[in-house]
Amino acid sequence: MNIKIFASQVRQLILQLRKLKQQNADLEAMVQKLKEENVQATQKLKAMQVEYNSLVMGKMLHITDNDLETSKQRINNMIRTVDRCITILSEK
Repeated sequence: MNIKIFASQVRQLILQLRKLKQQNADLEAMVQKLKEENVQATQKLKAMQVEYNSLVMGKMLHITDNDLETSKQRINNMIRTVDRCITILSEK
């Protein structure tokens, strides 16, 4: 009887070992898939960071161009005002 119980327990352990091996293989496949997804996500993130930096730089250049034009207009207005003042002072 002891040998039958022992043999039964060995068979159960073998079945449990097979299930665990299959579960381990499934988990390893899942880990590999997640690693691949992580690599892809990292690459996409890097590409998006480059695109974002380009957009920020473009926006900065656009703002700079607008600021330059505005500054030119302000300087021209100041020059005209100074010219008027000089003209008024010259007349007196």
